[in-house]
Amino acid sequence: MRRRGKATKLWAELILMDIYSKESGTADEALRTAEHLHEVFPDNAFFQLSLADCYRERRQWAPAEWVYGSIQEKVMKRTPGYDEVVFEVSRLRTVECQVRLGKMEEAFNTVREILITNPINRSGWCPGPTTTLPAYTVSADSLSGPSEPASIHEWCGLR
Repeated sequence: MRRRGKATKLWAELILMDIYSKESGTADEALRTAEHLHEVFPDNAFFQLSLADCYRERRQWAPAEWVYGSIQEKVMKRTPGYDEVVFEVSRLRTVECQVRLGKMEEAFNTVREILITNPINRSGWCPGPTTTLPAYTVSADSLSGPSEPASIHEWCGLR
């Protein structure tokens, strides 16, 4: 019975954290819940991401950047799995934190690393700091399937 009570408490905290993160005026409760869950499960990437998101929501860019970075560091050291999804989300949100902290060079380097390591970018192409990108307009017709112009894919080095 005690074991079931602990599991129920965990699920209740997860639900509360979700509610708190979506309701205005409950950011403090969301942060406290995320901190507690992270304390109980320090290696859980989902709880780490929730904690970092709470910091991000509160515009506490430095702790958010640190937690997102810790997710990335952990994932880089182990075998691929579900955490890689959280890893990619944390990399993108790290860029936002870096921009908000005025760390533009770090943000650019992070974006560059994301582009280089993206599995669909087989050529490893990435724009440099002085690259001028051609204009490209997407129309509803170009999204309908086979009629999509191949030139944008060729330009990006994806085909």
